[in-house]
Amino acid sequence: MRKLLLVLLLIVIISSGCIGSSPSSKTSTTTSGSITSSTGTSISPQTTTTTSPVPSNSTETPENPETPIPSWDSNVTGMKAAQGIYVEVDPRTVLIEVIIRLANSKTLKDNRPEALGISPSRYQYLKDIDEYFGPYQDSRAVEIAKKLADKGMDVGDMIYFALQLDPRDFSKAGNWEILLSKNPALSEEELDEFARAVRDFAVESNFQKFYRAKKEFYGDVVQKFIEENPELEEIKDLGSSYFRTNVSSWHLVLLPATSRVVYAKSFQGDEGIVLYGALGLSGEKEGIPEFHTGRGPQVEWIPAYILWMFSNPLVEPVVEQNSEAIGKYQSLYSPVEEIMRFWGITNFREFLITTLDYVFMTHYVSSTMGPEQGEKFQWLVKSEGLYLLPSLSEVTSKEYIPNPKEYPTFPSFFPRLLNVLDTIYVETKGGEKISNAIPSPTFWDFIQSSRKSGARVIYSPRYVLEAKSLSGELELYRVPFIVKDDTNVSTEDLKGDVAIITGPKEFLYKIFEKKLPAYFNGTVLYSKTTGRHYESVAIFRAVIPNPFDEGHFIYIEVISEDLTHPANYPVYPLFHYMIFENTGLVEIR
Repeated sequence: MRKLLLVLLLIVIISSGCIGSSPSSKTSTTTSGSITSSTGTSISPQTTTTTSPVPSNSTETPENPETPIPSWDSNVTGMKAAQGIYVEVDPRTVLIEVIIRLANSKTLKDNRPEALGISPSRYQYLKDIDEYFGPYQDSRAVEIAKKLADKGMDVGDMIYFALQLDPRDFSKAGNWEILLSKNPALSEEELDEFARAVRDFAVESNFQKFYRAKKEFYGDVVQKFIEENPELEEIKDLGSSYFRTNVSSWHLVLLPATSRVVYAKSFQGDEGIVLYGALGLSGEKEGIPEFHTGRGPQVEWIPAYILWMFSNPLVEPVVEQNSEAIGKYQSLYSPVEEIMRFWGITNFREFLITTLDYVFMTHYVSSTMGPEQGEKFQWLVKSEGLYLLPSLSEVTSKEYIPNPKEYPTFPSFFPRLLNVLDTIYVETKGGEKISNAIPSPTFWDFIQSSRKSGARVIYSPRYVLEAKSLSGELELYRVPFIVKDDTNVSTEDLKGDVAIITGPKEFLYKIFEKKLPAYFNGTVLYSKTTGRHYESVAIFRAVIPNPFDEGHFIYIEVISEDLTHPANYPVYPLFHYMIFENTGLVEIR
């Protein structure tokens, strides 16, 4: 399943969880396995202490009511990437990663590096964890972690839990208000018990010994990430000016033993809001984990997950504070409910938060790449189902951005956004007419229809890679299908829901040419919608009603003679047609 919708929804595209134990929890007397430090020295555990500062207990949060946490300190392995920006491997999250790994819960299995094909035999860090902490497999903390995961505590929740611990001794330093509101099945007593068990686990296993031995490794991980993501300062500066709030520091925490996690929260620090984002690994190269930041084939110029980690923890509290006001607009979620639930977005509140995150991302793209690129990005996101994005982006760019005196903070602008929602609500009769605003038919229409009776994928043999890529998309959407090449195609094969991958000179294209919203004239593609000509088209995609079988659809992908383009441009759900030149997306409707 894609995370964070789209590069993006990240959607999704996003989250995680944690554990604790009672004072009377069982104490293990087993000697843990040894590990090899970065200098090659074999070590065994022994009791240690740390010198991190105690977290502030201030709870004044004018824009975010969450628990305060300590800012970056010497106990964390990290680097200052730019003014106010820290990339780090936090001992609290490492400790939770270890416990999650030992728990090996079925509900958290997708977040194991093994889910990406990264095994301990290939990735030494995992092997070191398993060998050093293996004797503590049956500890109280691990057992509680399993139970909490079964109750719905995901990896994002556990990361949040970890950040509520004291970095000196891993005892409880914050509160569980956010976790309890999200997970009604949990109790404060359970989480307190888990916190005690985590603290005991750290002492029994001499976790600090392991963490110190790995500091050079963590430093290499952090340095590599900073080198590969030079936009960090740019994003922070733009984000701070956009949200018009005092973000005193931004901490991007890397998770070297956890995959498929994108998590972010804001906290109130002594000098302003502190943002924490956590990013799971996406791969491994020569023993160093890699952390994908959401760059995709069409939007390689946008580090989507990092932008989301800046935006989401500032947007979410504002929406929460206006939850009563947005309640009346729940029906605006209905037109895209099915596809949103597929992405894991289950109600209008989450739908609005995600949309507002992408309003910020659109502003970033427009500011750094120009308005034309911002418009393309906006259409990409809208084609994933966030149909409110153009309206909310327009009022933001025309009224909020140029008027800081009238709107000194993002929360002060939110009532204006509610006005826009109210206008949309009235004009669409509570969302009933929204379907008219979505191009038709779309790839999602093709998906919904083909789920019922299956689809047929027909391809010209020279485009076998594109056929494999499309097959992967259909598997993602749980569509049953069969695949065949076009060497022996009959009219019967073109009935039902059919996906066709062909070229502008192939006979299958000629069959449907007059029905398509764009057509080739030699090597030039002409768009009937915009009247534009494109001379270096790589891929043209469209969905049309099936002229051979009423009630069904044809999805057609026309590949140019030039094969320099990637074979794996994603197929977005709510698009009618898309045109890609070799340089990327040029038109979408």
